[in-house]
Amino acid sequence: MLAVIFPLWIKKSLLFPQVFFTFVIISASLPAVSYMPVDSLYILIVSIISYLLINPKFSNIKLPSSFIVLTVLSLVIDGIFSANCMLSYALMCVMLIARFIPKDNETILKSFIAVFVLVSLVLSFEFVLLGKRFVQSVATQVGQLDRSGWTDPNYFGSIIGYGVVTSSIALFKWQKMKKKYRWFLLGTIIVSLYTILITASRGVFVALAISMFFLILFSNISKKRKLVYLGSGVFIVFLFYALGVLDLLLLRFQSDAGDAGGRMQIWMPRLNSFFSDSNIFELFFGVGTKQSLFVGTYKLLGSHNDYIAIVVRYGIVGLLSLLTLIPSPIIKAKRNKGCVIAAVVYISVCMFSIEPFSAGQWSLLCFYLFIVILSQLNHEEV
Repeated sequence: MLAVIFPLWIKKSLLFPQVFFTFVIISASLPAVSYMPVDSLYILIVSIISYLLINPKFSNIKLPSSFIVLTVLSLVIDGIFSANCMLSYALMCVMLIARFIPKDNETILKSFIAVFVLVSLVLSFEFVLLGKRFVQSVATQVGQLDRSGWTDPNYFGSIIGYGVVTSSIALFKWQKMKKKYRWFLLGTIIVSLYTILITASRGVFVALAISMFFLILFSNISKKRKLVYLGSGVFIVFLFYALGVLDLLLLRFQSDAGDAGGRMQIWMPRLNSFFSDSNIFELFFGVGTKQSLFVGTYKLLGSHNDYIAIVVRYGIVGLLSLLTLIPSPIIKAKRNKGCVIAAVVYISVCMFSIEPFSAGQWSLLCFYLFIVILSQLNHEEV
C-alpha cells in the first residue's frame, strides 16, 4: 500500500482515487489473501491522510443527500447494536473521495472508465490463466459439474461486468474515438464477457443483458446504429454458445427450481421474521449488521439481496435511503441519460441477487461514483 500512495502524496496528485482504488479493487478481488489491506477502516484512514496532504480545492461532485443519510444511519445503528461499522467506514470513505473529483470534467470520467477497463482485463486474464486452480462442484439437473470459482463467482462476475458496462458506455458516448481505442474497448468487452460466462453467474448475465438493452434503447444514436450494436451483441453471444462457453450457464438456468437458486428460502423467512417480530424502532431503523445475519434463521446467513439486507439492518428509513440514492443520478442527469440509466440498471439488478453494497464492496462504490460523475457531466470537451 505504501508503494502505491507515497508517490501520490509526494506529488499531491488529484488522481489519488483512480490510482489507489485500482489497486484496492484488484487486491480485494483476488483469491486467497490480498496483497494489500482492503478493510474499510484502513482505506478510510489512508483516504483521510491523503485528503489532508493533497488538500484538493475546487468545486467537486455532489452525492445525493440520501447517501449521507444512509451513512449516518449505518454508523449510529451499527455503532450501537453490532460494533461492526465496516459499511459505515466504506460509505464515509466514498464521501471523502468525492472531494477529490471535480464536477463536470470529462477527463475525470475517462479516467474512471480506464480504471474499470484495467480492473476487468487484469482480473479476466488472471482468471482465465489461473481459474482452474479454484474449481468447485455445482449441482445441475445432469449431476455435479465443475465450475471455476474465485473469491465468489457471482461477486467476481459482477466486478468484471463493470468493465463491460463502462467500455460499452464509452463506445456509445464517443462515436468518433480513434480506431485503436475502439478496438481495445471491444476486446475488453469480449474478454470480460467470456470470463463472466465461464463463471456461469446467472445474475450477472441477466444484469448485463438488461443493462445493454437499456443502453441501446435510450442512447442518442440512429436506429440503424442501434440495430448494428444489437446485432453485434447477439452475434457475440451466439458465437460463445456455438463454442460451448454457455453450456454450464444454460444448465444452471435449466436446473433452477424457480426459487432464484435457493435464495427465496432465505428471503421470505427473513422478511417475514423482520416485519412480524420487530418493534417499532427496529422496523424504522433496523437491527444492525450483526443481528441481521440471524433474522429468520438459527445460523449466521447472508441475505443474498442488498435490498433485504439493508431493510433488515437499517429498517424502512435505510431502505428508502437506498431506493432514493440509486435512481438519483438518473433524475439529475441532463446529458448522457441513456448511459446513466444503463449503469444504474446494472447495479440495481446485481444487488437483487448478491450484496455488494451492504458488504461495502469497493468496486460497486467506485462504480457508483462513476455514475454520479457521468450524471453531473453537462458539457462535452472538444
